Amino acid sequence: MRTLALLSPKGGVGKTTTAVALAVRLAALGQRTLLIDLDPQGAAGHLLRVRPAAPVKAKRFWDGGAEWEDLVRAADVPGLDVLPAATSLRRTEVVLEGLAHPRWRLDAQLDGLAGWDRVVLDCPPGSGLLVENLMRAADLVVVPVPPSQLALRTLPALAQLAGHRAERLRPVVVMARGAHPVSTELRRTWPSTFATVVPFAEAVESAAAARTSVMLSAPRSRVAMAYRALATEIEAALAATAPA
Repeated sequence: MRTLALLSPKGGVGKTTTAVALAVRLAALGQRTLLIDLDPQGAAGHLLRVRPAAPVKAKRFWDGGAEWEDLVRAADVPGLDVLPAATSLRRTEVVLEGLAHPRWRLDAQLDGLAGWDRVVLDCPPGSGLLVENLMRAADLVVVPVPPSQLALRTLPALAQLAGHRAERLRPVVVMARGAHPVSTELRRTWPSTFATVVPFAEAVESAAAARTSVMLSAPRSRVAMAYRALATEIEAALAATAPA
């Protein structure tokens, strides 16, 4: 099982759209995929029309009191399952601070999962204990970066937080409108940036309004083709970092 996290310190950068699109694509590639929504807003589950079966308190979610496999629900996409978010996850940072080994809780929970080839984590914006958990647990951390100077400023802080695991950070340019000098600067300062550029597309908003992924509602659109290319790059990156 290989784990992919979608992370950004900023909101509104297409993180959930990207997480859902990649999960749908990985499933289509024959990888049995689990999408875990760790964002208390629950947007990933909302897009795929998957709701939590019952409320789960954040402490039980993180301390092992709740079995994650029992919280998983099948999506209407072959090969894709979803662990939808509970609103209680807004207390995640407070809960983690009160647990033993707070930076390893995600690792411990993922160790209890079996039967999936790929796990995609949709994470809330932030830079606290949850992010430290992600840096330890994820094989690859994809950071969506819109072409703006302010977005570029978030990467050094993430790299500092990641420490010696910073090589797991892989930026991807999203919401692009044609060529942009910031994209060139990103590739110069972060050579690990994926080659794929995800364009801005109204099809994404239309898909959100219809509560689906753009991969399903507009599979021939430029943005869907970009996500397919990004999934191919991600699979290659995971293969290159696979344990011997």
